[in-house]
Amino acid sequence: MASSGAARCTALASPAAALAAGPVAVVAGATGCGKSTQVPQLLLEDADADGRRCKVVATQPGAAAAAARSAAAERGEACRLGDGDVGYSVRLERRGSSRTRLEFCTVGVLLRRLQRGGPLDATHVVVDEAHERDVLTDFLLVVLKTRVLPACPGLKVVVMSATLNAALFADYFGGAAVLDIPGRLHDVAVRYVDAAAALVKKYPAKASRRALEAANRHARPPASIPEAGDDGLAPAVDGPIDVDFVCAVVAAAAAAATNDDGAILVFAPGAAEIDNLVRELRRSLGDGAWVLPMHGGLTSRDQHRVFQRPPPGARKVVVATNVAETSITIDDVDCVVDLGRVKELRYVSAADVSALAEVYTSRAAATQRAGRAGRVRAGACYRLYPRKLHDEGLPAHTAPEMLRTPLADVVLKVLRLGFGGPKAFLARALQPPRPESVDAALRDLVAVGAVAGGAPPEEVREASDDDDDDEAPEQDGDLFSLGAGVQGLLMGDSSDDSDGDDDGAAPADDGEAWVLTPLGRHVADLPMDCRVAKLLIYGAIFGAAEPCLTLAAGMSLPKGVFVAPFHKRKEAAAAKRRFARGSESDLLAVVGAYEARGALDRRDVPGFCRDHFLHMAALGDLTGLRNQFRGHLRDAGLLGDEEAVTLDETSSLLRGLLCAGLYPHVARLAGDAPHLKCRDRSKWWCHPQSLNFKTLAPGGKLKERKTTYVVYNARLKTSKPYLLDTSVVHPLALLLFGGALRESLDGTRVVLDGWLPFKATKHAQLAVLALRGEIDALLAAAVDADARARPAAEAQRRLVVAAVRNLLAMLTPS
Repeated sequence: MASSGAARCTALASPAAALAAGPVAVVAGATGCGKSTQVPQLLLEDADADGRRCKVVATQPGAAAAAARSAAAERGEACRLGDGDVGYSVRLERRGSSRTRLEFCTVGVLLRRLQRGGPLDATHVVVDEAHERDVLTDFLLVVLKTRVLPACPGLKVVVMSATLNAALFADYFGGAAVLDIPGRLHDVAVRYVDAAAALVKKYPAKASRRALEAANRHARPPASIPEAGDDGLAPAVDGPIDVDFVCAVVAAAAAAATNDDGAILVFAPGAAEIDNLVRELRRSLGDGAWVLPMHGGLTSRDQHRVFQRPPPGARKVVVATNVAETSITIDDVDCVVDLGRVKELRYVSAADVSALAEVYTSRAAATQRAGRAGRVRAGACYRLYPRKLHDEGLPAHTAPEMLRTPLADVVLKVLRLGFGGPKAFLARALQPPRPESVDAALRDLVAVGAVAGGAPPEEVREASDDDDDDEAPEQDGDLFSLGAGVQGLLMGDSSDDSDGDDDGAAPADDGEAWVLTPLGRHVADLPMDCRVAKLLIYGAIFGAAEPCLTLAAGMSLPKGVFVAPFHKRKEAAAAKRRFARGSESDLLAVVGAYEARGALDRRDVPGFCRDHFLHMAALGDLTGLRNQFRGHLRDAGLLGDEEAVTLDETSSLLRGLLCAGLYPHVARLAGDAPHLKCRDRSKWWCHPQSLNFKTLAPGGKLKERKTTYVVYNARLKTSKPYLLDTSVVHPLALLLFGGALRESLDGTRVVLDGWLPFKATKHAQLAVLALRGEIDALLAAAVDADARARPAAEAQRRLVVAAVRNLLAMLTPS
């Protein structure tokens, strides 16, 4: 495993001994060996023995508080966490004092400290779980290597990784010492698909005819295997899951077991595949098995069932996603059935789309899965794919997140920290992202209004088989009904027009010309997605901070607040629509649900969530995020003591503010077309779980409008290209809160960002441009502390806010 540049330390060496060779050491240890809590403590103890000052900051991607509690308990500080040596700082909570010498924190917390500048108050930085290769940890490693270590000669850095890729990190830091820590797993016998097929034929009692036929096929070596790509991405899966064969393998493994209380853990790629396997396993195994699903979409109560013991006479079978690889430990598992598949989100920068692909796991992930069978006793792992695929076709490790996710927030951090050109800086990463991904991030930030400068070459987009424009240009005429007093304000639709050519900035030059705008500096200082930050800033300006806090938290949750059980999807959809209160917005439905929950007594909340298909734990997380976001706004001086407003009072305005936050995520639906189109002319569909799914479909109620405009939170390709979290918006909201405006050459249109021309009278154009200028002036004043303090600016703000709110309320149907 060791590379030519990595020094190998013995398993008996201490972390301090490894650091004696240089400023950086890599600790290699399998999951469960105790490195997360023990290594930081060993650093403290070594310093205490020599009488040296020691302050350790240890990053944990997702379990900082849990690691701190474990370390405190090991030091006898469980009752005084935060008052003794051990503390923690996470997204929603901080516990510590002047006595804290060992602080566990998330990577984001540490990066924010570095962003504020000044010396780093630590003698040691421990970066844990580096092998997971999340984008923030990779970014932190670049910062530590290129900026922090050169500026802090006495600082020591410990990078902790799973054993298989420790040498990669050692080489990155110029031949750092590697310290091996042995694991505590029992032996696991790993067998491949041919052995699993032989097992099925040995115990055929629960095997169907199709399963036995599959066993005969799998017993033979494959003619060929898929290969990993040159970019390190795992190969795509080349066929569906053979459910009959999987059920037969599970039954045969249960029959072959030498004990009665061992559980079987089956790794499947996603929630849909898990539900299908659970259903078939229950049917085929009958009362002899207690079959349970495990994935992120389940309620906390359902997830907790996998840790319980099965009923008498039944063997527990858990079917799980890769959440069971490292995040949870089911302690009675002694047999693993690994399908070798995973759902992986991959970002295509040229098309600005994330696609959920089903791919094979990496060899490192396969090792983690097998290890789940050896926690309490010797176990077995059946990999339902050939050994040749494992040895020659799978990548050694999961591809870094930096290679397969959007980079806008990372680029924003590079510029905010003053690290120079984003491309040049990120080229120093452990595995640098593609230049076109950085270009896409810069384009995104220019559109948001957070970044300026650079060169504007033609925007690159992904080629598509359906690039042909099958929509005829729109005819002149009214597209929406205008109320009295504003009749004729806007009289046309966007159409394919000579003035609608794309002239937006599409950066490719990565020199020093890129700079943060005043808005960009505030967005970068708020620890959240750039669009979420922009939405909150606009919400504060327009006196709608409270509902915008809910919108921002809803956009930031890893899973939504609504649940849709398979057998009650119609009822769940109806409940979500009631919460939206006619707003035609998935995100405003979250606001409605949160407000309804907040009006209840705490004792009534569980029943309310159950009756209205709400995820109670997710609503609790949403509350925590709102409180955190409110604190960030107050710290930035952007939040005053405005009177709280509700969804019913601000629905039209909130849809306008969503345009500000989500732009340029805009799509339009023209006439009877079955799909929506985005700026790159690609075709998309509203997601089936959206409350707009039926209304935007052919024959839906929105088809009565000649053209409908939608803003969305994200794009995702699964079985179809879908828009997520859609909100129907008025054209005027796009003009007031979207991108740059200009007058068309013939004077008949206002063109939004070079691609959406709207027909309008000259008087209407002047009115829109004037009001847009006032809104832009409000934004400039909001990010200028001196301007915010002037009474005249506050008076002007109130006038403009009232005008915008009243105008949107008149134009937008409720």
